[in-house]
Amino acid sequence: MDSYLGYYYSYFRPVEFPNMILRSLVSVFSRAGFVYTKTIENYSAVKRRSRKILKYTGIIYHTGERIVVHEREAHVGQMMWTTILLPSRPDQSSILSGLTLGVSSGSKRDVACYRVIWEPLGEKFDVREVLAGTGLYDLTNPVIPRDIRAAILNQIAPDEGAFVARDWVNSTG
Repeated sequence: MDSYLGYYYSYFRPVEFPNMILRSLVSVFSRAGFVYTKTIENYSAVKRRSRKILKYTGIIYHTGERIVVHEREAHVGQMMWTTILLPSRPDQSSILSGLTLGVSSGSKRDVACYRVIWEPLGEKFDVREVLAGTGLYDLTNPVIPRDIRAAILNQIAPDEGAFVARDWVNSTG
């Protein structure tokens, strides 16, 4: 998992905000032989929401073909998510795409499944700037790259028999 350590922007379309994209910050780090995640979701733009920042902690592992992440919301512990990512191949983009399934943070606590993208932030970046870039964005906001917006559409194509993760190469071409 060493090649996956670092920071990522995570993108998905939350059920509570169907016309928005949530961009979160994910940290993947190693400690005592295990690999963990910390995720920060920023809902500061939402009025009438008591908790504006949600933090999750989790464990991440590689199955040989997929990367699996199990996370739980750190404060109250009511939201839990399992994310399965398609690892990038050396000859392809380092963007990770997959599906995430869990209990939403909305008042109904819907069980939801979303397409998700993890975009690596690289070695050097300003933490404050990256945190300021988290939050909810309108579907057409140019801050979110067009290929990422297309990859997280939660639609089932006529030839798909189920809701499946889309290979990053196929979703952008």
